[in-house]
Amino acid sequence: MTRLYDDPATFMDDMLEGFLDVYSTYVVGVPGGAVRATETRPGKVAVVVGGGSGHYPAFCGVVGPGFADGAVVGNIFTSPSADDAYSVGRAASGGGGVLFSTGNYAGDVMNFTQAQQRLNAEGTDTRVVFVTDDIASAPRDEIHKRRGIAGDFVVFKIAGAAADQGYDLGAVERVTRLANARTRTLGVAFSGCTLPGADRPLFTVPTGKMGVGLGIHGEPGSLRTQPAHFSWPTALHPSTTSASDASSTPRCAATASAASLRSPARNVCCIDSARMSWRSRHRVDAVPR
Repeated sequence: MTRLYDDPATFMDDMLEGFLDVYSTYVVGVPGGAVRATETRPGKVAVVVGGGSGHYPAFCGVVGPGFADGAVVGNIFTSPSADDAYSVGRAASGGGGVLFSTGNYAGDVMNFTQAQQRLNAEGTDTRVVFVTDDIASAPRDEIHKRRGIAGDFVVFKIAGAAADQGYDLGAVERVTRLANARTRTLGVAFSGCTLPGADRPLFTVPTGKMGVGLGIHGEPGSLRTQPAHFSWPTALHPSTTSASDASSTPRCAATASAASLRSPARNVCCIDSARMSWRSRHRVDAVPR
């Protein structure tokens, strides 16, 4: 992905200003980030997501109907402040409570928790869910230490859809936590990212190799291996399903067939929720790890 920018020191501010200008029909700026251009429906739960810049289209790019009501925007790979999270949460609130959700990183945990406490002290019922989908960042018995990476989008989407359907705050929090508990991801890449103003990437991957277990802030991953060949299991390929599957237990999965990854059960990225647009009657014999 290539980006053009003016001054690296003002990259985040310039990015947000341009985004708000281009998409002014959908979003408006508030101190600390952006909210929907239309006011939150009275009594509706406001879902507010956020984190550092550099993860496009997150985070302001997911503000809109069926998704987030607001997004808190930090500097590149940096948690937004507690003041910013509080400001966006307050601006997005429609009286039905606020649900914060962000990746499970120390700065985000500290700052969004402080914002939650401030809003609660003012009488706005506020909950927070930290996403922990990355299986490479901690073992199964330490899930609470795992990072939030690509699974953020799944969790945010389910939270936003539940809120738009009229679920109350307790129900929105419940399905958001369930979505997080059922979402697992594993990052792979063929090269590292280059920060604005830098003259080289944060890390490199040898030609013909791919990094496995990468984070979203330039963390280089836990191993390098030959590129895997990803494919749908025959029983789960979309062509094998039909509209008649709509009443069956939802399960959507993708597996990696790599000789260097020895345990197939550990390489299943699985999303399982109560409501999904695509459903299958087939199940996967692997428990999310």
